[in-house]
Amino acid sequence: MSGAEPNAVGQVVCDLIPVLPENVVTDLARLLSASLADPSFIQRSTIRLGVLIGVVADGTGEIPSTRAYDDARKAAVDGDAFPTASGLSRVYGGWLNAVEAAMAIHFNDHARRAVRSGAWTGLHPRYTREEVVAAILRFRDTFGAFPSRTEFERWGRIARRLARAGGHPDPRIPTAGPVKKSYPNFAAAVEAAQRLCPPAT
Repeated sequence: MSGAEPNAVGQVVCDLIPVLPENVVTDLARLLSASLADPSFIQRSTIRLGVLIGVVADGTGEIPSTRAYDDARKAAVDGDAFPTASGLSRVYGGWLNAVEAAMAIHFNDHARRAVRSGAWTGLHPRYTREEVVAAILRFRDTFGAFPSRTEFERWGRIARRLARAGGHPDPRIPTAGPVKKSYPNFAAAVEAAQRLCPPAT
């Protein structure tokens, strides 16, 4: 058995490990250690992402919102067999973690290592204050809450990876540098966005 090659599902899991957050890898190791006697366990874990993989693969280059996923789930054949967005968020420790797991399966981990088209040049027009606020409001519309700086930067990184993997230009989501050029700090940028749109209740 020691020289056996992993099956297709096992290979997918192996490919996922380098891109999953550490807490997800820890949980996966714990679950696998408790489930080695059940050969269908890994397969079920991979299949649960089926609808989200389809949404990620649709070619828009945009991170899907939980609402967009739930709409796709309702429209899918046997959609009720797949978890809701909140269910996936619980399993993967957050919505962005679930999106990253689906990206890793669909793009076979190439999304973080290669630009597949000439769409990305690495050059971006300078961000205006209005664009910084618009990006923060877009996060709020997608996730239902205003972001912390860490959440906003992570969202931008994942969005750029997804766009580049699909051959799209980078989305207009500023990194920390452009935000600082427009506002004293990230909290001030969020306050400017909140004045335009009160927090969701």
